[in-house]
Amino acid sequence: MICSLHSADFLSRMSSGGTNQLFPVKKQQRGKSKPKRVFSPGASILLAPMIEDVLKSVQKKPAAIERIAIAEGPGLFTGLRVGIVTAKMIAFSNGANVIAVNTLEALAWRICQSKPDRDLVIRAVINAQRGQVFSATFDWKNGELKRQRPDNVLDRDSLIASCNANDFVVGNGIGALKLADEVLKRVTLVDENLWETDAKLIGQIGIEKAEKGVISDLWKLQPLYFKPSSAEEARLKAQKVED
Repeated sequence: MICSLHSADFLSRMSSGGTNQLFPVKKQQRGKSKPKRVFSPGASILLAPMIEDVLKSVQKKPAAIERIAIAEGPGLFTGLRVGIVTAKMIAFSNGANVIAVNTLEALAWRICQSKPDRDLVIRAVINAQRGQVFSATFDWKNGELKRQRPDNVLDRDSLIASCNANDFVVGNGIGALKLADEVLKRVTLVDENLWETDAKLIGQIGIEKAEKGVISDLWKLQPLYFKPSSAEEARLKAQKVED
């Protein structure tokens, strides 16, 4: 049985299934009108009950989990940390394999699924908060996804300057930096319905990676942050003032 976890953004999500199939995604969020951070203070307890609910719905026990696909980031600091720790705990107790999935890569995969017969240059952008985005560029050609540029953190002007005319741009970083009108003149914006990833997609990619023998080292797996948390930035700023 495979279990997939995705807690890198405003929602925590889980999916589970057999070797080649995943069941519908279980979501958990706060607030009725708009998404709020699931992992606000004290709310990190929500992920474990969600896993329990999903396992009950498919009449399985935790010991049945043989593989865990986990979103490793980049994304929101606390969500990533809680998700990775949860995956490690399950893997350690079960002896399950962990397959880490990059969230920017997952966004690119979503576009490949929607346009499988077309060569693409995909720019994935995820909201990094405080006027920045996480970004990476991928090539999709002959049914194979290859990374063109590594993950990095960009501000609005740097992102606009680095986009090329043939790029397909996808991700919630578009809306977060209010890029739509300006970038639309130079690139192809992917439909907004494809701007987010979910646990089912993370699981599908995890299955493909596992079948190719790509398994993460449980002891070396860490969240991909690429920047300090807001609390750490505040601490460093205060330290500079004191110095």
